[in-house]
Amino acid sequence: MVVIHHTGIVVRQIRSHYEKHMAHLFPERLLGPMIHDPLQKVNAVFISTASGCLELLEPTGDDSPISKVAQMSPAGYHHVCLEMPNLDRQLNICRSHGQIVVSPPKPAIAFGGRRIAFVMGQDRLLWELLEASPTE
Repeated sequence: MVVIHHTGIVVRQIRSHYEKHMAHLFPERLLGPMIHDPLQKVNAVFISTASGCLELLEPTGDDSPISKVAQMSPAGYHHVCLEMPNLDRQLNICRSHGQIVVSPPKPAIAFGGRRIAFVMGQDRLLWELLEASPTE
């Protein structure tokens, strides 16, 4: 079963953006711990609610895949993450439907080493595909 895991939002600086623009929306102070992912070249923080999760992302340098997005706007939609049981099979299906794998599978620190990949179609929407936990 495919599950929407989270929506990713790129910001220039996580803590300052959250305090200035988002903290009032989440009075329970749901901002999680900062996660540094050197493979993705980002810092990430999750905001978990009863109905879903948001991921705030900030680039860790000019060579980060999201650095140009962060420079263009103070904040912006980046991706929707889908969690699925067979990442490799799904990537083959995406390719057969004309989607481009813009970032091949690699382990993600934020998800305990589970692999992620990013795909994009002609509609220019970016999807993160997250490998489900082995127990699921």
